[in-house]
Amino acid sequence: MSQGPIIDWSKVSTPVVEWPGYSLKDPALTWHDGWFQLVVSVFDADNHSRLGAWRSRDLAEWEGPTWEWGSGSEGWCSPDILKDGDDFIMTFQSWDAIPPRQSQNQIFYSRSSDAQGWQPPQPLAKALTQGVRAIDAALAHHGEHWFLLYKEAQTPRLATAQAIDGPWTLLPEPFPCWAENGQFIQIDGQWHLLATLEHHAQGIAKMQGDPNTVEAWTNWGEFQILDTPGVQNFNEAKAANASSLWDGREVDGCWYRIFCSAVESPDSNWGWQIGITRSRDFKTWSFPPQTQTET
Repeated sequence: MSQGPIIDWSKVSTPVVEWPGYSLKDPALTWHDGWFQLVVSVFDADNHSRLGAWRSRDLAEWEGPTWEWGSGSEGWCSPDILKDGDDFIMTFQSWDAIPPRQSQNQIFYSRSSDAQGWQPPQPLAKALTQGVRAIDAALAHHGEHWFLLYKEAQTPRLATAQAIDGPWTLLPEPFPCWAENGQFIQIDGQWHLLATLEHHAQGIAKMQGDPNTVEAWTNWGEFQILDTPGVQNFNEAKAANASSLWDGREVDGCWYRIFCSAVESPDSNWGWQIGITRSRDFKTWSFPPQTQTET
């Protein structure tokens, strides 16, 4: 097992990674065996998407794309990664470039022992989602239960199962507001939910109740808004969304949040870049010094 990362914030830059000719969205970030692994949706100008991965030892220097999955009408997008025991599990969805509200995208998962080499995609909760548009899957594994958050059309759905391959059972709607791009994360032993809310707001809510009871997973407190500062020539449109949190407190006391944003108001899936910010208290978020602020 390697030691944790050494991060020199003065050398980190935003955008974090770039791929000329493509729009990068929906970042998922994890750390394992000496490497940060970053997986994103990679959109082309025709609205086709694939998954692309980059890696870094320090968040400053990046290699990639180290692998790609999907292209054209057999694309993938919206990854999320969780650690489950000794394995990593990545969730994502199919993408066929049809206008999203008319398509019937489905959700999938894949396992990996090192967050780099992934097993072939497996359907996730197919019995619940077949025939409807299902996107933005996020998983949590607690005790004897799995919990799956996803969006059916424009409605957040929550389901539970005792095995990742089901059978899955729908639970009551988890919260009264619109939300997407969720991430379940434990903070000091308590479950939280990170999500994109209306108007690109980034919010985090804490579970209310005992996570050993299924009912608690449908009871989340009010979302605390995580403000992403507007920055000229990067987050000028203040459209930052689809955040992913990584706990760096053992490194330097900070939470790191990676997200997608746009210089101008984005055109659907086009015009996005990947940014990074950090905070000690979830209230004040700062960009690295090398954030692009000049043309």
